[in-house]
Amino acid sequence: MLCGFLRSKKSLSFSESLHTADKTEALRRGNALKLIQSHLSNKKSTFKGEQQSSIKLIIAGVPQGSILGSLFFLLFINDLPNSNLMKIILFLDDTVLVQSDNNLEKLQNFVNCEMTKVIDWLTANKLTLTISKTKYMLITNRYETHIP
Repeated sequence: MLCGFLRSKKSLSFSESLHTADKTEALRRGNALKLIQSHLSNKKSTFKGEQQSSIKLIIAGVPQGSILGSLFFLLFINDLPNSNLMKIILFLDDTVLVQSDNNLEKLQNFVNCEMTKVIDWLTANKLTLTISKTKYMLITNRYETHIP
């Protein structure tokens, strides 16, 4: 089905990935190994709810609320564009995947196929999507386009 110019935009949010990122993988990807090791190794935390928990060793995630925390996350996500054929725009924990085509059915099939590759990449890197913040948008220059 031809529909004129079409563009697909998929916005992904990886904010939950900050909690699941594998520290060992961050060490492998970074250049300043000693700085990263000292910042990620032997980190401990306590949690406060109704009662304060005992001090526990943090074994996953990168520190949030620091400049280095964002840098470490970017080390994880930086090779996502190599995982599929869509144009990928990265900004901190937000990502946009963009693809264009003149055929709606072909565009939808391509985007679905490439999203499978993204999910595989996320799984391999122990990262998670924040589904509630992940959106899909179809943009067209046609005023009257029936979209199934």
